[in-house]
Amino acid sequence: MAVLTDDDRIEFRLWVRDGLQRLAPLAQTRSLAESGRRADPDLVKSLAELGIFGFAVPEQYGGADAGASGLAAFLIEAGRCLLPVPYLSSAVLAPAAIRWAQAETQFAELLAGIAEGAVRVALTVGPLDDASPRVTREGDVWRLTGDEPTVLEADVADWFIVAAHTDTGVGIFVVDRADSGVEVTNLGSLDVTRPVAAVSWRQALAVPLGPVGNSAPAGPLLTRLQDLIRLAVAADAVGGAQHLLDISVDYAKTRIQFGRPIGAFQAIKHRCADLYVAVQAATAAVEAAFEGLDQPRSPVPAAVAEITALEAYWQAVRTAMQIHGGLALTWEHEIGLYVKRATASQHLLGNPDQELARLTDLVLAADYDVVQGLIG
Repeated sequence: MAVLTDDDRIEFRLWVRDGLQRLAPLAQTRSLAESGRRADPDLVKSLAELGIFGFAVPEQYGGADAGASGLAAFLIEAGRCLLPVPYLSSAVLAPAAIRWAQAETQFAELLAGIAEGAVRVALTVGPLDDASPRVTREGDVWRLTGDEPTVLEADVADWFIVAAHTDTGVGIFVVDRADSGVEVTNLGSLDVTRPVAAVSWRQALAVPLGPVGNSAPAGPLLTRLQDLIRLAVAADAVGGAQHLLDISVDYAKTRIQFGRPIGAFQAIKHRCADLYVAVQAATAAVEAAFEGLDQPRSPVPAAVAEITALEAYWQAVRTAMQIHGGLALTWEHEIGLYVKRATASQHLLGNPDQELARLTDLVLAADYDVVQGLIG
């Protein structure tokens, strides 16, 4: 993937911000989300012309190949404006899964459709357990059976990329939603800008995404995709936190109380300063974790970025609500949308306690390996 310099990254991010604010303002986001028109054709067409669906797609398949830093910048800006269209799975996760599986040629048409904004893909690549879907082989044909209770962006998906058990290990498969064995049930969601759906597969035709079996790289690929989800959620959280910081500072400058702007009071100054430090730290953690995205590596940076960013998001939510006072509790105010996104994001791959425990285990295991290496 392409590598952006610091100046290029800043310019690219400002360009993305301007485009998203122009095409997907928050008022439109609320209207589309609450009316169930997330895949609004006019908005999708405009965003496709901007090129956002192809940022992770190689150039030979119609994408922009913006690189890891460009992808991070896009995800941050998408989180800033709560971009309502289904982009996370299609524009970020699906191209990465295909590229890392070295299956670009096999799925060239799918990649081209993603870049054009004409095809949407939902992924279910969470941790596998006994209840996870299973694939059986009948000659040269694979059949997928199982249920996933909550699949992000499945409500408008055309294809699914699914991690499943096989007779010889684990595998990752591509499934057409049009298959008669696929059933999608839309669910109510706290975050109306990013709903989920339940998906059932009953002997649905499945195409392997790369080799399958104990000797195949599906296990490591699955781990890398889970870490990418964590990074994507972290970048989204950073963007939301940055927006809440900006509107809180602006409001503190203009809201007059006791004859003075409330930003002149020390307590408000301290809250804004503390939030600024938290957001800057989270941004740095996310940008650092995105470096070397295309190379297998330790899962620690992604875990640190996720936990740091989600905590900063919640700090931003609390600060914004405290500074805005009763105004923040009204239905019309935009803060409510960010409260819902911050809440839902914490549970995409588990819950905050589980993720913190996971990071602790990763760090302790890494330290143990280092000590063992020193001891010899």
